[in-house]
Amino acid sequence: MIKIYDEIMTYIKAHTDYEVTDIDHFYSNSDERLMVLKTPSEAVETRYMDGSKSGVWQFEVYARSASTVTAQNMLYDLEQLLDLPSGFISDSDIDFLKCKVVSTCALVDVSEENIRTYSSSFELEYYM
Repeated sequence: MIKIYDEIMTYIKAHTDYEVTDIDHFYSNSDERLMVLKTPSEAVETRYMDGSKSGVWQFEVYARSASTVTAQNMLYDLEQLLDLPSGFISDSDIDFLKCKVVSTCALVDVSEENIRTYSSSFELEYYM
């Protein structure tokens, strides 16, 4: 499912000016940034005789900032961008049929340096 992760990261980077990073760099400093993580869940995937498959991929987007308002606004922008009842088009062989917000912006952590981390959850239906 790395392809799905990569496609979501590419889509976010193409449609926002936010820095989007992986978990290895998300906590490295206090800059404002976003991170996409797969939500631990049971895989729901149907495989067809022609080799194609469809399924559901759940993920979370985390926003990190010293400012509560900034972190929340980053996620609210992403919720608007990724709440796609008709899906979105990628350049790969994956069709993203629908993406919806499962849970909206919520506080996850406040570091010792007073950096706040918020998250929103999404569910993506795909066909490949």
